[in-house]
Amino acid sequence: RRTPRRNAAPPPRRALLRLAQRPEGAPRCARGARGPVGCGGQALEEAAGVDDVGAPHAHIQADCGRKHPVSLVAAKVSTRIPGAGMEPNLIVPFETVLKDSFFKVDCVADFMFTHGDKFGDAKHEYLLAGVANVSIVHYDAHVAKEDRQEMTHEVCFSFCRTVPDMNYFGIKNGRDCYCMTFYQAMAEDDESMCDEVCDGDPVIMCGGKTKSSIFGMHACGNTAEQLKTTKGKVSEMGKEMMGLKSSVSDLSAGMQEMAAEWQKMLGDAGDPGASDLMQTAKVFAGELEHAASDADKLSKTMQSLAETAKGMKDADLTDAAQMKDAEGVLEAMEEAITQGAATTEELESLLAQASPNITGQGNTSQRYYPIMYFVDKTYSAEPTTCTGTAAEKPMVGSMDQCARACDADVQECVGFSFFPGTGDDEENGLCFMMSKVETVKFWAGCSSDEATPEQVQSDGPGGPAIGPPQHVIDAHKPSTPTVDASQVKCMVKLAEFEGDSLKPNPSGKCDICLEEAAKIDRCFV
Repeated sequence: RRTPRRNAAPPPRRALLRLAQRPEGAPRCARGARGPVGCGGQALEEAAGVDDVGAPHAHIQADCGRKHPVSLVAAKVSTRIPGAGMEPNLIVPFETVLKDSFFKVDCVADFMFTHGDKFGDAKHEYLLAGVANVSIVHYDAHVAKEDRQEMTHEVCFSFCRTVPDMNYFGIKNGRDCYCMTFYQAMAEDDESMCDEVCDGDPVIMCGGKTKSSIFGMHACGNTAEQLKTTKGKVSEMGKEMMGLKSSVSDLSAGMQEMAAEWQKMLGDAGDPGASDLMQTAKVFAGELEHAASDADKLSKTMQSLAETAKGMKDADLTDAAQMKDAEGVLEAMEEAITQGAATTEELESLLAQASPNITGQGNTSQRYYPIMYFVDKTYSAEPTTCTGTAAEKPMVGSMDQCARACDADVQECVGFSFFPGTGDDEENGLCFMMSKVETVKFWAGCSSDEATPEQVQSDGPGGPAIGPPQHVIDAHKPSTPTVDASQVKCMVKLAEFEGDSLKPNPSGKCDICLEEAAKIDRCFV
């Protein structure tokens, strides 16, 4: 029997995303099992026998799909369920039976009881925001006090089996019943057992002080319909994921190419700091490509599962072997959907970092000034490269997009270093946002067509020339690409530094001042 692996608290993010499935070998519905079932938890007829580990289970197939009078909660219509348990006001228990049997699964300190309640008394401990769009549903929250039954396994099951999208139910402290889509065992700090007797039946146990008795619920016999529906979900998830994968892959290739070309130019020109910036872009481009590759592999798995499910549309699901195969494919597809959701979320996050789609007024970059304006206005128009503390990952975009992204990062970003594109699209280049600018180089040699060897080797007002001799530069000067050097700029927020000077201060008493501002009497192109 498969049960969730016990992990150190809090559980890994992917573990929370994984929806637990009916354990392999769990009991199937007993043919012909019948029994009276009431909305308030009347007795269920036990099917003969026990499951493969001796845990009793109950079957109530006769009630599948039946409508029960809504006596406890007023019926409300919901046209869309955004996530299991996420719209408590629209939950109508005891109306439609969705599960026909239950079986004992485990006794665990359940993460979901402690951190999976979005709306109840423990909502301040909810930790699934942005991870899994689900919440547990408490019996006491939806059943009026005068209608509640003393708790037993059957009472909890009769409630949870009518709550949509729930696969498990748990009972803690002998009386606290809740429903969930999945459960997750936390690290066990004690050796306590599920030894609290049920309020409604003193001969059976309903959890413990710190642990919950967990029960799985088997869906009514709709495997064929589930195969069809889940196949459709797999296909839709695959399409969405691959659309993002294509964008991320293209972005990775463009970033990698531009960073490699700029790294060579800047390295040859003697600017190791800016060259290192390009190395960070190449590393991030590699992360993008790795994520895209993972998505591609998952997509192929999804396509294979969808084809397998399609081939089962005429399967005889009354045959035990064919049913087992169908349930295996169904479980694999649901796992793939969960993985696809996580992969899609990762791709969206990477895409948002590498190419932020931030709306705003045009010409945002006009609120940013060349850094030399705050050092020496004489050189404000010169190309500049700078280094400092990174505020975000390297991104691809125009200078205006870079400015909007920096504006959006109010707490961190104070400026950015921009390098235009090296291909036909010069407008979209590489941007490196910074929370602190530490050094700047202003390239005075770019203002003329080409700096002479005498200019490069002479000592000018800015001090001695920096970098290798001109003949070394000429020998390594790249033949491609051709870029507009004037667009290479280190820009900072006017509002952040207006009225201040960033000129290096040897006293060390200026926190915002640059550590170095170097004049370079040559050009990098």
